[in-house]
Amino acid sequence: MRKLLFIVLMCAFWGAAAQEKNNFNAYWENGLKVESADKNFRVKMGGRIQYDVMFIKQDDSLDQHFQAEDGAEFRRARLYTSGTIYKNIKFKLQVDFALNRVVIKDAYIQLTNIPVAGNLRVGQFKEPFGMEMLSSSNFITMMERPLANQFDFDRKLGFMIFNQHFKKRLSWYAGFFYPDTNLGKHAGNSRQATARLSGLPVYKVDDGYTVLHLGLGYSYEYWGNQKLVYGVR
Repeated sequence: MRKLLFIVLMCAFWGAAAQEKNNFNAYWENGLKVESADKNFRVKMGGRIQYDVMFIKQDDSLDQHFQAEDGAEFRRARLYTSGTIYKNIKFKLQVDFALNRVVIKDAYIQLTNIPVAGNLRVGQFKEPFGMEMLSSSNFITMMERPLANQFDFDRKLGFMIFNQHFKKRLSWYAGFFYPDTNLGKHAGNSRQATARLSGLPVYKVDDGYTVLHLGLGYSYEYWGNQKLVYGVR
């Protein structure tokens, strides 16, 4: 994974170095974007900070059962860079610094325009299961995802093929993953095979949004003798 990422970045550097400096355009569009005049090289840099503050007061009768304290935390503090190389190689690296630790969220390389398969993504990224998890935390309605989201999957090491049809109104995904619990490392024989099919039979935006989204996901998980625990932090 590291060698593959290094090779791609070096190819991007050599290709970019061969072009004139004035052939690049930098501008702001939901993040800093830099692209070459021929559109062969595109890079975007950005991030997010989501800061939670809580003031709580509970009834005295609950004090003996639950400890309630005011608090504050950085729920998310992320930096990322993503881009395209020669129009058919995409990459993304996203790192989270919340809770005074460094966690790799996304780190992948993606080949596009593959016959039949469409796209091949390799690295660490979101497993195609559950609309709540697949939706970015920038766009969820509530402050956090629902409790049922604990049964969905987060980011894992693996590879995935996927494609979209009918103006992106029908999508399918199929991948093989190793559960790494956001450590960027896996050891053992546990593994998962996951697939998802989703569609937009109704999508009207002329006079306000009228949308019907249908999705079906399936995952086969093998954990061997490992203990599997679901919970919230």
